[in-house]
Amino acid sequence: MEKRFLYHGEAVAASGVIHLPFKEVIDIQASVALPMDGGYGSARVDNFKYRELLSFGSAHSVVIGAYSEKDKAWQTLATTTIEKLDVMGVVTADRIVARITSKHPKNGDEPSIIPLGSSFENLRIAGVRVAVDLATDLFSTLGKFTDLQKACRSNPKSLEPVLMVPPNGKELPLSKAGMAGVTLVRGCDYRDKANVTKNAIKVDHFGMVYLAEMYVDGNSRRLTMLRIEMGCPVEGGMDFGSVGGNGSPYP
Repeated sequence: MEKRFLYHGEAVAASGVIHLPFKEVIDIQASVALPMDGGYGSARVDNFKYRELLSFGSAHSVVIGAYSEKDKAWQTLATTTIEKLDVMGVVTADRIVARITSKHPKNGDEPSIIPLGSSFENLRIAGVRVAVDLATDLFSTLGKFTDLQKACRSNPKSLEPVLMVPPNGKELPLSKAGMAGVTLVRGCDYRDKANVTKNAIKVDHFGMVYLAEMYVDGNSRRLTMLRIEMGCPVEGGMDFGSVGGNGSPYP
């Protein structure tokens, strides 16, 4: 049987659910996914508004899956961009970009999957600008899962700022499914420093804001650039800039 590549790629600009003061699901916005045979797909939403709680000027998502004869590799792209985001007047951003690309060599070598190009522009919380230092350079260097494991064994302290769970000795902490949770946030400069823990920012009378969470295993990456868990007086959650990608050869 000739080897076939089963592509995987998805991009979602925005989604959410509200529990209080009412129970509603926010329809998924600008969502697109690759079929197993790859190809090209896109979606766009302009001037979105959900009640008086959420709005954005535009959002567009693109996924691509194709074989490169030049690189002798199957390649995927999953990206989504949100512009002029406003969540209850508390969390705003001029632009959020989530981007995952992958190269999966046909010769069977380990794939390289990187988040280069992911970014925040003029992210503000409660009117205060948040300066986020994203380690896209680090995770582009450690595009292979084994490289991430080797880096942890070599110098676990160097990875502590970007690991959601502290290293297990010198071993990369993994879930039962073999997945590591990391954040692209290497540093976060916000006025209320006491309310900042790694990539998480506590906002009084609003909730928790989580930045650039990524889940990594040997064959894929899943990244969400902005996740909000709202507390008082509105309860619920919203995600912005979610992408994932790669795939696997068969047989």
